[in-house]
Amino acid sequence: TVSNGTAAVIGGPFTVVSNATFSVPGFRSTNVVVQFAPVSVGAFTNSVAFASDNGGVATNTVIGVGAIVPVASFSGTPTNGTAPLAVTFTDSSTGTITNRFWNFGDSNTTNTTSTSVNHTYNLAGTNTVSLTVFGPLGTNVQSRSSYIVVLNPAHLAVNPGSLSYGSVVIGQTNSLTFTLSNTGDVPLSGTATSAAPFTVSSGGTYNNLAGGQTQTVTVAFAPDSATTFNGSMIFISDGGDLTNAVSGVGVTPGNIIVTPTSQDFGTLATGTTAQVSFVVTNTGGSTVTNGTATASGPFTVLSNANFSVTGFGSTNVVVRFAPVSAGTFTNSVAFGTANGGVATNTVIGTGAIIPVASFTGTPTNGAS
Repeated sequence: TVSNGTAAVIGGPFTVVSNATFSVPGFRSTNVVVQFAPVSVGAFTNSVAFASDNGGVATNTVIGVGAIVPVASFSGTPTNGTAPLAVTFTDSSTGTITNRFWNFGDSNTTNTTSTSVNHTYNLAGTNTVSLTVFGPLGTNVQSRSSYIVVLNPAHLAVNPGSLSYGSVVIGQTNSLTFTLSNTGDVPLSGTATSAAPFTVSSGGTYNNLAGGQTQTVTVAFAPDSATTFNGSMIFISDGGDLTNAVSGVGVTPGNIIVTPTSQDFGTLATGTTAQVSFVVTNTGGSTVTNGTATASGPFTVLSNANFSVTGFGSTNVVVRFAPVSAGTFTNSVAFGTANGGVATNTVIGTGAIIPVASFTGTPTNGAS
């Protein structure tokens, strides 16, 4: 029998909690219970010394790790902004942690032991971020719903891509519009400018145009000469710059000249008709519209009593003479337009009756 046996630990946090003194009969055994009770975090190694009066001594090693249950906690800054948004996440978790797993909410994840991690969000969206911490005593998760909000930056779009004013009479003005829009999420500000003869008449400044909103920009074209103008609309903004083409043609005003100045039908038998043509020429560059030609008496307008003449073009107006009695007739054909002036041209004709011979004589006989 081994008698007067002792078991002792040299220092904490290990202690012998049962059978610190023992006796062991021959060919028998007994249990000595050692307790590990860490009060701080760390790895501990110690020895248990066994001794007896008549059974020798032994030294056995005890090892243990002190740890704290992990509790996940984190913060990020900034939590909102425009893409690309660089966010710094800081782990403020407590407990004994051996690894961290981040889910950034945009399909990107990472494993790290670092307490700080940087991540860049390249696409707009609302992201739920979670942190899972691992330790020897288990895992813990913190999830922050809709934590990182990433916005599209302000972005300028302008439609149509270009404006064509066509032909505009010198001294007159034609106005057309561009529609600009903010296709981003944050407000857009900027200006629209152009050079003469194109002038921004309204909407040239846009301040804090909200995402998804539109604004019209009215541009006037006022040509000062008969030529083709090609210009640019310059849109400058904090959401990008654009250049859109503008074009137009300056033309001279429409003006009619009617030739010849007079037409003489000559002598015409009553009951018959004859016709002549007047040529209406537009000496201007813009179309003459709503033209009318009228006559009276034995003269009537046979064709093109209503006419339009394109710039530098011409058309024929046919006038008919139909006398119903003998005599010389003089009248006028009046040409009028909405935007090309007027003209008055003379028509002359003589009506006559076809002669039929007839006579009598008296006496018709007698001595010579």
